[in-house]
Amino acid sequence: MKNARTIVVLSMLSLGAAPLAACSSESPGSPDVGGSTHPDAGSAVPGDGGKLSSDANDVASADAAVVAGLDASAQIPAPPVLGAQFDRVGRPGVEKLLGTFDTVAVRNPRLDSYNAATPATWSTFAPELKKNLAIFDGIDSTCGNLWWPVADFSTMLADDRLYVDTSQATCPQYMGVEIAASDHSPHGCGGLTPDTDMVDISYMAFTGAAQGAVTDGVSSDVDGIVNINMFPFLAPPN
Repeated sequence: MKNARTIVVLSMLSLGAAPLAACSSESPGSPDVGGSTHPDAGSAVPGDGGKLSSDANDVASADAAVVAGLDASAQIPAPPVLGAQFDRVGRPGVEKLLGTFDTVAVRNPRLDSYNAATPATWSTFAPELKKNLAIFDGIDSTCGNLWWPVADFSTMLADDRLYVDTSQATCPQYMGVEIAASDHSPHGCGGLTPDTDMVDISYMAFTGAAQGAVTDGVSSDVDGIVNINMFPFLAPPN
């Protein structure tokens, strides 16, 4: 839009200067013959000796060439060709449920396959998630107390994207949309905000443990506290 405004201004200035160019081209003492026709003009403008119409057309043609040049240079280039996908994340912490108790030689290729997967193949990871969710479920010594039944939860986690309810004005709960679909009560817009400790919350959901019982050991960001009400939301870089 900035280029478009600039083009309009340049064109107006050029056309505005046209009468001055026409006047300055007259030789001293030349009479202003009304109604005459300039050899280069298709029609005459009364009182201009026939020159204003011709000069204005020349300026307009020059402006058109300038505008065409600006348009060509202002075109947005084609996006670069992307390489192979090697990472993705919708709900943080889901990768903890992949090859959890396997050897590194088995787990790492499985993680690479998960990170490179497209939505069309996400569901193929549900059985692996289900197997390890059942193990996580017993960490707090109480089975069957996950946020969702293991089968439903594994299917939901395989669909690795964040859901946001734009009709809600606040976003106090990670996975709020999914929780609302289960208990049929609002839990905010869902999604994920920068001040959410999503890994600890994921561990709570994976184990059914009370808040703070199972954590990643990181209680806060040492670089500062985020402010989700003021852009750019994150703490200044260190």
